[in-house]
Amino acid sequence: MSKEVEAIQTETELSVEQEKVDETPEETTKGLEDKKKDKPSTRNQNNEIKKLQDELDGIKTENETLKSQLKEYQTKITELEARQLEVEKQTAEHVATIQQKDVSLKLAEKGLGEFKEFFTNVEADKLDEQIQKFQHLVKQKEIDNSYKPTNHKQDDIYTQAKNKGDLKSMFGALLFNKN
Repeated sequence: MSKEVEAIQTETELSVEQEKVDETPEETTKGLEDKKKDKPSTRNQNNEIKKLQDELDGIKTENETLKSQLKEYQTKITELEARQLEVEKQTAEHVATIQQKDVSLKLAEKGLGEFKEFFTNVEADKLDEQIQKFQHLVKQKEIDNSYKPTNHKQDDIYTQAKNKGDLKSMFGALLFNKN
């Protein structure tokens, strides 16, 4: 822009010089000829300014194109990140489902399928250990809950004497009540 201003100033100076030529022909003619010699260089400068301006316009256009591409890429990145989160969520759900099915299958193999709700958050590598502990507890409860006769008493001295037919021992047991 400053070169254009200089060119305008040069043209203004030339017009002022032209007026001087009209006043003093000999002195200003020499100055005018010098200015005319400079005029082609001013044209070259103007041409150079136009070239630079065209180059600048090309760079600005390229910059705008790159900015629009950047926005497109950022939009695509955002979409892909959202899709990635969705895929990760689905993958986690599938893994959880597979692990639960694996737990159910192992419990069914051990005959504990009806107890699968007690093994919901057990890791796969610790599942066998948990199943063994559970089976041990179940066996322990079965033993504790099995039939245990409560009327099983040892024969007392009176009953033993009665079975032998020993009256003397029977009376002694009744009198002294020794169990």
